[in-house]
Amino acid sequence: MLPYAIFILLALLLAIFFDRQEEYVGTKKLWYRILCLYLILLAGFRNGVGGDTQGYMEQFLYVPSNPAEYGSYIMDQLVYASHMPGWTIITLLAKRWFDSFYAVQLIEAAIVNTCLFYFFRKNTTHIFLCALLFGLTGQFFNMNTEVMREGIAVGLCCVGMHQYLQGNKKWFYILAASSLFFHISAAVVFIFPFVRLKHISIKTLVAALLISFALWFGSDILIEQLTHRLRGESGLVAKIMIYSDQASTIFGFLSSALKYLVVTAGALYFAQEGKEDDTDWQQRYVRYMSFYLLLAILGCGLSGFSRFLNYTVPFMLVMMAEFMGNYTRYLRYLAISKTVILAGIFGLMGMFYMHYLPQTGRHFYDFFVPYTSIMDEHVDNTYREEMYLEATAVRDANAKNSRNF
Repeated sequence: MLPYAIFILLALLLAIFFDRQEEYVGTKKLWYRILCLYLILLAGFRNGVGGDTQGYMEQFLYVPSNPAEYGSYIMDQLVYASHMPGWTIITLLAKRWFDSFYAVQLIEAAIVNTCLFYFFRKNTTHIFLCALLFGLTGQFFNMNTEVMREGIAVGLCCVGMHQYLQGNKKWFYILAASSLFFHISAAVVFIFPFVRLKHISIKTLVAALLISFALWFGSDILIEQLTHRLRGESGLVAKIMIYSDQASTIFGFLSSALKYLVVTAGALYFAQEGKEDDTDWQQRYVRYMSFYLLLAILGCGLSGFSRFLNYTVPFMLVMMAEFMGNYTRYLRYLAISKTVILAGIFGLMGMFYMHYLPQTGRHFYDFFVPYTSIMDEHVDNTYREEMYLEATAVRDANAKNSRNF
């Protein structure tokens, strides 16, 4: 727990001392870079920490070291495992130059955390609170130890979206195309330029909830048409069909809607308070929020598509930091609602870590606690591999059409 405690305490103290300062200079700049570097090293030198990490570690054992096999290996990974070439090339280079999975982790962590910390700094003054939430909400673990391939894509895309809103459209398309080189799901970011609401109100959130319910209600027909048109035996097509065929009962829909369209969307809505006079901030806010609501509607209405919400995580964290940073300052308006939303955020954090795996008798936090590093290679981490296998089996078993209730 000590490495995590150091990060939490440091981020909290830095938030108290520096987040009220508008300028990103001097000591504030130095400590922000130190905090980013700390997370890179924490993720890069971990030993067996994380769920999907177990699968990536096993795959690394079979990565060829002979350059003559590189071409066929890249193609096989793309066709049969739906691993895009960028990720495969990283593993090949790490195998050839270092013959160590720690190299893969360090490269991935450097890209992800540098991109996300850049995004935080450009979109909020509450940069240390944002970093703290990055760790507490579990998104640090998600991006660095779970969806590692997609984490790189998310990092590149969030920088690209920021550049687009700054008028640098060329860089948006370059970074979006580069992110596709690591994960196919990054294709969703190409709709970002075309999604824009005029303003965000409570009526907007209610409308999003109703549209999502209508989509869920008619999803049987949509999924049937989608799977009918997706034919083939490649790993990519198979994965798309698996995600599209995932579904939920009415209780699953309500659970997702509560998470994404009530608690999270509520925090994002209240985050705009006190920013009425900041035209640039408001313009960026509406664009990000429009993109988030579209993906939240799809994610709740079509269960398998909730994964696309990973591409809104940087924006979610920024807005949660704005909401929590200004919570007491603007409490006079809808105080009860804001308090319920705040409690809901902490409730979602608890649900993330306390998810129970009955076969291994462990909770999801056991993937990350205790922290084990390159210095602890003698420690027995086999229980995490067993947890990963159980979690994967449950996920596959649930990837069925269960809409009929």
